[in-house]
Formats: sequence, C-alpha cells, structure tokens
Amino acid sequence: MAQIFLSYSSEDRARVLPLVEALEEDGYTVWWDREIHPGPSFDREIEKAISEAECLIVVWSEKSIDSEWVRSEVEEGVRLGILVPVLIDAVMPPLAYRRRQSADLSEWAGERDGEYQKLLNGIQATLSAEVSDAIAGQPTQSAPRRRRRSRLTVGAPLFAFALLAALATGYVAAFLSSGKEQKDEVTVTRLEIILPKDTTINRNTYNPLAIMPNGEAVVFNVIDRSGRNRLFVRDLDSLEARPLSGTDEAGSLWQSPDSEWIIFNDPDTQAYRKMRVVGGASIAVAPSTGSIRGLSWALDGTIVLANESEPALMSIEEDGSLMPLTEPVDGTLHWYPHLINSGRELLYSSVSGPQDQREFEIRVLNLDSREDKPLVEGKQPLLTTSGHLLFVREGVVWASAYDAARSQVYGKQVPVLESAWSTGSEVKGLGLSDNGTLVYVQLPQVQGRELVWVDLDGSVMETPLSQTYPTVPRLSPDDSTVVFHHGEHNGDPDLWMHEFDRRVTTRLSFEEISVLPDWSADGARIVYTAGKAGQFHVAIRTADGTGNSTRLTDDSDFAQVATMVGDQSTIVFQRCSTTANCDIFQVSADGGKAEVLLDSKFSEEAPRVSASGRWIAYQSNESGRYEIYVRPFPNVEDGRWQLSSNGGYFPVWSRSDDRIFYVSVGSDQPGANASPEIVAIAFDETEGFSPGRPTQVLDVSGYEWRTGRGFRNFDISRDGDRFLMVRSRENQNRIVVVQNWFEELERMVPTRH
Repeated sequence: MAQIFLSYSSEDRARVLPLVEALEEDGYTVWWDREIHPGPSFDREIEKAISEAECLIVVWSEKSIDSEWVRSEVEEGVRLGILVPVLIDAVMPPLAYRRRQSADLSEWAGERDGEYQKLLNGIQATLSAEVSDAIAGQPTQSAPRRRRRSRLTVGAPLFAFALLAALATGYVAAFLSSGKEQKDEVTVTRLEIILPKDTTINRNTYNPLAIMPNGEAVVFNVIDRSGRNRLFVRDLDSLEARPLSGTDEAGSLWQSPDSEWIIFNDPDTQAYRKMRVVGGASIAVAPSTGSIRGLSWALDGTIVLANESEPALMSIEEDGSLMPLTEPVDGTLHWYPHLINSGRELLYSSVSGPQDQREFEIRVLNLDSREDKPLVEGKQPLLTTSGHLLFVREGVVWASAYDAARSQVYGKQVPVLESAWSTGSEVKGLGLSDNGTLVYVQLPQVQGRELVWVDLDGSVMETPLSQTYPTVPRLSPDDSTVVFHHGEHNGDPDLWMHEFDRRVTTRLSFEEISVLPDWSADGARIVYTAGKAGQFHVAIRTADGTGNSTRLTDDSDFAQVATMVGDQSTIVFQRCSTTANCDIFQVSADGGKAEVLLDSKFSEEAPRVSASGRWIAYQSNESGRYEIYVRPFPNVEDGRWQLSSNGGYFPVWSRSDDRIFYVSVGSDQPGANASPEIVAIAFDETEGFSPGRPTQVLDVSGYEWRTGRGFRNFDISRDGDRFLMVRSRENQNRIVVVQNWFEELERMVPTRH
C-alpha cells in the first residue's frame, strides 16, 4: 500500500519523475503508475490505490487542469480529506479547488527547501492526522476525515519540532489556508457565436447546444433555409464554425466527459449515435424511442438517458441495450439525469401529477447505497465544478450552493439566468464547461411562427392567427378553415382550428398528443394521429368538435396519418418500424384490421391519394435518396412511375386532379439544398397515368416547409395558385458565450465561508 497517490496528466510523466524520486528518497511510498491500459481494470486499480493512500497529491499543470481523470481523482481526494496540491506550471487551478494554497514547483530544480519543504509540511500534516481539517484546507461542512494510523517517516522527531515551529509562526497556515484564498482579478467576458449563413438554431430538439467540458469547443444544431438541419462545431479559438458531416437530421446532442465525443439522437435511424468532435463516422450506441428528456455521460463510460416512453431512467449497457436504472413509484416519471461524483451519484427530476399540473422535484440518488433523497423543487439539474447546483423553474435558471460531501443544498436559492431561450417551463440550449464557460441560446425578442399565404409570384399575405406555434397546417376543402397542431400548448401538441373569415380559433382535440390532421372530402371529419410518446394510433372525429374521437388502429402501430381516400371509406397511413423504415397501410374509416399496401426493405412515406381515388403518390428512398413515385390505387402492383429525378419530398395532388405538387430539394447531398422549390407536374389520366414535365412553381427558401420530424409543413389552396406556408416570427437565435462565469455566479450565490 502506497502512502501517496499522485494525480497528474500522463503527458507530464517525464516532468513528474524528479518529484517522485525526491519523495521516495525522503522515505515516502508513491503510487503513480499510468502505464496500465485503460479499461475496467485500470479504473479498479485507481480506485484501490486512492482508497489505500493516506495522501493524494494533485500536480496542476497546463495539461492536468483540463484532464477529467485528474479532476475525478481530485474529487475523491477532497471527499476523503487527503488532498495536497502542487503547481508545476504557472496555471490557475479549477475554481472549485483554488481555496487550497499550492506549493509552487514550477521553477523547482530539486532543492529540499523552499516550496518543496512546504509540500513536505503539507504531506506530513495530512499523514499524521494530527492537524485539523481546517488547517488541511477542508471546508467545515465536509464529511469527517477518514480515520488513519499515524505513519511518521524517518526524521519524524525533527519534523515534529519543525512543525511546531511552523505552527507558531503561522507557516503551515499560510501554506494550507483555511478558506483564505488568493484574490486574483478575473474578468467576466461576453461574446456571441455567429451562426452559419442562413441558419437558425433548431427549435425542434430538446437539447440543440453543448459545450465541451474543457471549454474549447461548442457544438450546435441548426436549420438552414431549406428546412434541413445538421450539427456544426465552433472551436472557441477559431472565427468560423465547421460542419460535422453525416449529422443531417440529427436531433438533441450531448458531450462526453473527456471532450472527445458528442452523442446525438438520430431520428432517421431511431438510435443514439456518437461521433468524435473532430469528425468522422458516427457509431450507434443504443436505440432511441420516444421523446427525449435528458442524457448524461460519466467519466467511467456510464450513459444514462430519459425517454418519455419509459418512466424510469435508463442506462446504456455494453451491448447497446437499455436497462432501467431507477424505480419510479406511484405514477411518477424520472427525467433530466445528471451523473456526478464520477458516476457514483445521479441527480434527476421526479415528475408527478397530471400533465397540465406537473410538479418537478430534483433528487439525488447514490448508485452504490441506493439512498435517494430530495434536494429542491425544479428540473434540469446541473452540478458545476464551482460547487453550485443549477436548476430550472418556469423557464428560468436558478442556482444554490451544493455540499457534495453531504449531498445537499445550502444557503439561498437565486435566479441567475433569465435570458436563456425556453419553451414553456423548460430551458433549451444551455451548456457549461468545467472551467466556467457558459453558453446559451439567447431568448428571442419576438417569439412564434405564423401562417402566411404565398402567391405564385412570391407575394405574402399574413393571416390573423393568434396561436404562436402553428405546425402542419391542412386546409378544408373550401379553403375557409385551417386545422393545425399547436406544439406549445401545455407542452404537447393538440389540434386547433382557425376560421379565416370569422377570425375564430378553437381547440379540436384533447388527447395527450394530437398531430398530423387531414380532412375528409366533404369537410365533415378530421382524421389524425393521436396517443402518447412512442405509441400512436389513427383517430377520426367530427370537424365541428362534437362527440368523441374514434380510434381506428392500435397504439402499437406507431401510425402516422397521411390521407383519407376521396370516397371517405378508406384511410391511408404510414407505419414506421424501430429501424426507421416506413411502410404504407390502409384501414377502413369504420375501423378494423389495417392492411399492407406497400412494404419493402426501403422506406415508403407521405402517401397521398388523388381526388379521383385512382392514384397514390408517395416518397421512397429506394434509389438511395428520396424521390416521388406514383402507383395505381388500390391495385398498387399494376404500375409505377417515378416523377422526380433530383430529390423530392411530400407529394400533394391538386383538388381539381390535373396537377401533382412536391418539393424538389435540388440535391439530397448534405448542404446542397440551398433553394428548395415546389414543383408542379401536370398529368392526364384519360388513358392511364401520363405525367408531363416538372415546372418550378415557388421558391420556399426562408419558410419552414417541413418540420423537424420530416412532415409536410405547408398546404396548397383549392385552385393550386397559392400556398399556406409556415414562417418564423423570431429574430435569429444567438448563441451567447460567457467566459469566467463562475466569478459572476459566486457573487450571486456564495459558496465560500
């Protein structure tokens, strides 16, 4: 068993060797082997060495201050009350550990006096267990020091005499100060990250922003004018952001604790994938089901996530499977995980109550003892290296001091950030590095989306719609009314209806989630998707809102409504599997068993049946990218025509049955779809299906022509001469960077005593 555990960066091995040799010559045993191969055995060796050591020396250098391994070891040294710090570079230790005066060996050449003697004094004070915790630099709130046997080495009588003399002169107190710290002038600076041209922050994800723990890079998710989203990386020492290839349609994202990787949700493959920050191929790590409510990645490799489809928090196993980590009781949900204490403890929010009256309580769970206790009211917990617990209440970031030894908050609770972008009561787009660099998406001055009419010449006319987030609009057969889902009402989307002439907006549905509406040909009924996260079914109800809705398929279908056949007897919809491929089905408008129309190893999506009921159009990726195809209906095997040749999405038949419209993206390659166009193709059906040449109708750049989930976000008027589009009313989102934010945070919420 070694007396001293030496924590340092492996890149400093040659520089640390003289210190190890000096300590061993002075009679100490030192554990400092960094040649063990990383892995489970490596972790166990480190834990064993620290648990057996009687003193932990941390060597702060330009390399080690950014090392997650070193910080993890230091946290354990603090917890055990055995930490003694050393400087070998002129660096500022992380803020949480600056209260401990360090021996400065940056210019040490092997002398046994001066700063080296200060180090020996600190070591012996720790080994002897005769100096109080206050002298050892421990806050009075910390856990009791580990009881140990005094082990004075050779020369102990001389040291004891020197120690008494040092105490008399205040020498040891000057070295290992009790809460007294150097007051360095640190400036809090603010700057802004300029987003790539013609992009905005992706508002359709839970977490579109992350900063690496070392504070060197920010990753963010943006949407361009065409509606395509992707990830970009901005190194903070660079002037421009660079795209991460292979992240088209990526969703929420998080960072690894070693600052090397990001992990993101990929709706296309319904998987969580990880990718290096420098770029490269992404790797699937686990399946993704349902809406996301948080993810956390610990230094030991543990990844914990929250899916709305599961009440418990789930851990990702080595084989990629998901295993429950917590045990919710009494109908509660567990969201917003945040691993702390090197993955040994877990902060999370316990969610209780009905959906429109949910209550959120932040709790801390010890994953070893399973002790679980409440902390504060709130959600989205984040423990900082400065000793603060951040959390969210009603869309505002609050903070309180946090005692890691006792796993409890103390002192006052203060709102510390009110300008971060939030939807409802949840903050979206917030990140904090270990060194105190804060990044967040600025709350826009004007919020919301609007529905606008756009003519063929591009002229725009606004609609007097009061709702602020209309999505997936669908026009009634006579264009007098629009039904849409409103994603900001009580956190989940409901169906709403707006009558243009009367300027009246009413709520139509009351299920947990109601989306993707479509009208019957006579305007009397609405068919739509209903259910909850991960479990959706096809439903139908009267358009005047009377009576109850009728369920037409089971929840397990994961059905997404596309269209009602003109004679109103049949509903055609897509059903998507866990592999992200979709197939096309039909079901009677009176209910019953759904039947397959089109299925293959490719994805067939967005089906639309013509007004005559003779043809079905859809998009498929069978060629390697999405194109538009037409087949006879209902005998789909009797013919097949490919309409687009340069990438196509969302076919829509004109109600006069003389044209078919779709969106041409110009190319399906990442970043190449700068000018998406709505294209029209005239056709003749007197003798079979005979399509004409594509004609560009309207440039939809600048409009949100599709949602983040890949559904059509516009509709076409009865005469086919104008389009109901969705347009953002927000100013472009800004990413704000605050460097040295811990200094500001400490002034608002003191942790030092």
